[in-house]
Amino acid sequence: MLLIDGSYGEGGGQVLRTCLSLSVVLNKPFRIFNIRKNRPKPGLQPQHLACVKACAEISKAEVSGAELDSTEIVFIPKKKPAKIIYTFNIKTAGSTSLLFQTLLYPLALSEGGELILKGGTHVPFSPSFHYIKYVFLPFVEVLGLKAEVQLEKAGFYPKGGGKIRVS
Repeated sequence: MLLIDGSYGEGGGQVLRTCLSLSVVLNKPFRIFNIRKNRPKPGLQPQHLACVKACAEISKAEVSGAELDSTEIVFIPKKKPAKIIYTFNIKTAGSTSLLFQTLLYPLALSEGGELILKGGTHVPFSPSFHYIKYVFLPFVEVLGLKAEVQLEKAGFYPKGGGKIRVS
């Protein structure tokens, strides 16, 4: 099992999101500690917990420590994502774009899974929906990965309530 210090680098949520995505893609378990240690409010916040739960659902993973404010989780993926429609609701203004980036590569392996993501589409400290659509996705398409995104409802801080569809 890989052991990851979540305080590395900027010590924010990106270390966690990258670990989750790679764990599902490579089918490798990991334990991460010091999650978001360098943030004013360390540990899992709703948007990070949504990423953990979403990756756990698509990979049928065993997870321990997945709760608000937790600074450590163990994640053990069990299977490749299925080719179905997944719906994930962050339930806050947490970034749908960051959740999308976490799930993009694992779902590319399923060769056609779809996503419906609910939360913040245009929120501080995260790429906006339009950045994902017009900057990020054209770049990953050059790398050979094609995805389409639709904004069904915009969601702004502090309430969220947005909805995007990915195919």
